[in-house]
Amino acid sequence: MKLRTIIAVITAITILLGLSIVIATSDGSAVSDGHYTWEEYDQIAREYLINSATFQFDGQEETIELSIVMAPSDSDESKLTLTYTFQTGHSGHGDRSDMVILPVITDHRIDITVENGQVTNAICCGIWDEMAGAYLDN
Repeated sequence: MKLRTIIAVITAITILLGLSIVIATSDGSAVSDGHYTWEEYDQIAREYLINSATFQFDGQEETIELSIVMAPSDSDESKLTLTYTFQTGHSGHGDRSDMVILPVITDHRIDITVENGQVTNAICCGIWDEMAGAYLDN
């Protein structure tokens, strides 16, 4: 192996080991907004997602993945937006029981904002307001 490759591998291993130590020693409370931990925000948002109309219709729980966590730029520490991806067995959003829909695996992305322990906003695929149960006006 070339020296550069060896150095890159050692650096990567060192970073991964350091990160795993931080994660293993964290009880969640170290990354807290003073009221809720990151894990609690995730639990609140995930529960909302699982009970949302789009997911309830035909969501596949094993496909849920947390992809992004964003804090607002105004440094409001009681508010986080969590972005999840998931799949459904049919096209569309919301309760589609009275609609003609395509039986096709459909990828979705939902941005769920949790503020002071409550979901205040949930937008699916950038076009569907889960809380209102309607498409967004463009």
